[in-house]
Amino acid sequence: MPRSSTASAQIDPRSPRFGAIITSVLLAVVLALGPGSVPGFVVLIVQTLAFAAGSLLGLGAQPWGILYRRFVRPRLAPPADLEDARPPRFAQTVGLVFALAGVAGWVLSLPVLFFAAIAFAFIAALLNAVFDFCLGCEVYLLGRRILGSSTAHWGRRDRVVGAPGGGRGCALVWPVSPSHGRARPGCCRVVRAPPRRNRPGT
Repeated sequence: MPRSSTASAQIDPRSPRFGAIITSVLLAVVLALGPGSVPGFVVLIVQTLAFAAGSLLGLGAQPWGILYRRFVRPRLAPPADLEDARPPRFAQTVGLVFALAGVAGWVLSLPVLFFAAIAFAFIAALLNAVFDFCLGCEVYLLGRRILGSSTAHWGRRDRVVGAPGGGRGCALVWPVSPSHGRARPGCCRVVRAPPRRNRPGT
């Protein structure tokens, strides 16, 4: 049975971090200008549309991802690993929710709502930009684990494609960070397990 395009989508893990840098700068400007500032509201609308594109249309349509693919990635070495696009896309959805809350706070003259929503989105983006920690990705993976999804990344084992009867081993999917060697949400490396040998007398 063929996998869906959503399940098989893979991205360069450096792209969301590049987008988080731009997002952090824009949201910092919005916070600095505060509610009631028309230029700040325009910047907020731009970032909200960027979140909406990444959430509703996919990361391939996210403006900061497009900038990365066209102008940054050609100057870099190929990534050591690719990343599952679903957790970062969910993170874009979370960002969209808080950006819309910030827009509502600006329009309705609710400064507490405005600052709370934009500050949360800013902190999440800053964590990704500075520490490579995607808060929205963690929420996505936690939800998958709670729901008991069969596609959760923790210790999932699949048959190796082309291994008759699985006799040549299996594929171990484990989250690996290409830059730090630690677990990174959605970034999975496929490793062939060693062939299984029959024990004497079996």
